[in-house]
Amino acid sequence: MTPGGLLTVGLAGWQARAGLFVRFMLASTVFVLIAGVLRRARPPVRVAGLTLVSLALLAGLATPRVAALMVAYALVFFWVVEHLPSGWLRSLLVMALLALQVVAPIFWLPRLPGYEGTVREFVAFSTNVTLLRCWGYAYDRLRRGQPVPPSLVNYGHYMFFFPAFVNGPLLSFDDFRRRQLPTEESVADWRAFFRIALGVLLVAGAVIVVCVPGTAGYEAAASDGALAAWGNVVRVYLCWYIGFSGWTEAAIGFGRLAGVALPENFDAPLLSYGVADFWRRWNITFGHWLRDYVYVPLGGAYPRGRRGVRRPEWRNTAAVFGFVGLYHLVGGLKLLGPGYFPAFSYLPWTMWALANTIAVLATRGLARPRRMGVVGAGVIVLTVAFTCVGLATAVFPPHMPLVELWRIYRRLVPL
Repeated sequence: MTPGGLLTVGLAGWQARAGLFVRFMLASTVFVLIAGVLRRARPPVRVAGLTLVSLALLAGLATPRVAALMVAYALVFFWVVEHLPSGWLRSLLVMALLALQVVAPIFWLPRLPGYEGTVREFVAFSTNVTLLRCWGYAYDRLRRGQPVPPSLVNYGHYMFFFPAFVNGPLLSFDDFRRRQLPTEESVADWRAFFRIALGVLLVAGAVIVVCVPGTAGYEAAASDGALAAWGNVVRVYLCWYIGFSGWTEAAIGFGRLAGVALPENFDAPLLSYGVADFWRRWNITFGHWLRDYVYVPLGGAYPRGRRGVRRPEWRNTAAVFGFVGLYHLVGGLKLLGPGYFPAFSYLPWTMWALANTIAVLATRGLARPRRMGVVGAGVIVLTVAFTCVGLATAVFPPHMPLVELWRIYRRLVPL
């Protein structure tokens, strides 16, 4: 995978994800088979066994050294959150540990022997998800005052549950505990097998049929007219949607066979009635995470200052989309390294965040009509067009001149 052969930072990530998905499938199959063997064991033994299996699979997909560092990190994080006395020192250490998941995969882990290729891909994706999982866990335990601390075994099961470890779906510790199934419900569940098969078909379709290799799609979009421009943005959107939803389908199926009913992550986003509705349907568990751990802690829709004055809603909405853009840029840095990103390569994600902030605020009050007429269908079409153009903007190839993005816009809306 050379820089010249990457469609975008995002599609570079997806190209990596396609190969990673095959390894995820094989490892998850092993995980489910061993979960079947442990099904008759007592719950603490079964949970401990599944955690050890997850760690063994992490060592195989990464390296034993990287897996050991992940385990050490999880243990230190658990001790700081659960056993260090409350106060500024604990808060400072939690923030430092969360920051470590950003800094280490970009600057420090690449110095380890064997940290390249598939190992780097695995760590880039998994640590981005683990960062959110740890953030939510610490917030729930420290800020929401949950009284009963979990056992170390249950904590390890939550943190390293393999079907959700690499790419989600995301859920809180309490939700994970509530979603654990009775033993008999995870035996030969045909719905789980169906979802795994569907996931494989969707990912294969995204890779073979939809995705366009290299920067050729963007170059054609900038020079060949409106049809090429719209064809490129639609292909980028479909590649992400079909591939990501396929991964989710497989993860939910494997999770169910291993005893946990992982939550749904997509709800027909192509039928969204406005951009605000789109973000209720796309990557749902990430949206819930953003609501619970960014939007609401900042004050929600109408935060009040110290004097009780309501502040505009746009501030917290902008903070959410700013975080999402930064989160994906960090993922690109973990996957490709800082040297791949020239100056101003962050501008497309910034444009995406601003556009989505405005669109969500403008469409938050839209209500889907009971009868979908011409106007309603037009709203759906415009929503799809906006999200396609927005995603293609966000994942614009960093090494292409930004003037090419302007040329694409001119061809998308020929005047």
